[in-house]
Amino acid sequence: AYSGHGTHIATIAGGSYVPNTSYKGLARGTVRGGAPRARIAVYKTCWYHDGLEAYICSSADILKAIDEAIHDGVDIMSLSLGYEPLFQETDVRDGISTGAFHAVLNGITVVCAAGNAGP
Repeated sequence: AYSGHGTHIATIAGGSYVPNTSYKGLARGTVRGGAPRARIAVYKTCWYHDGLEAYICSSADILKAIDEAIHDGVDIMSLSLGYEPLFQETDVRDGISTGAFHAVLNGITVVCAAGNAGP
């Protein structure tokens, strides 16, 4: 996982019911994700590159993951891929757009994060 971000988001979306929880003794109750009975499928698309000390996300890996998710019959696809392309002349969003379009054609709702590196 990229700094645990994917795990965190998966828990928000589909975390199971956990009774008797609180925050520092306050707000005691049951905590759960937005859709606690959801089944979550995870597809790895980014790999840590020691020499660059950064995660690299290739269009080929992203498209392969989208194809696998389509084949697996997912209903919703969340793409949280906030990163800089390896080379500035390479715009991986084209691959994401193509893959997302194919997913939509297969009846899948696609959500893409805008990222945290805005102007």
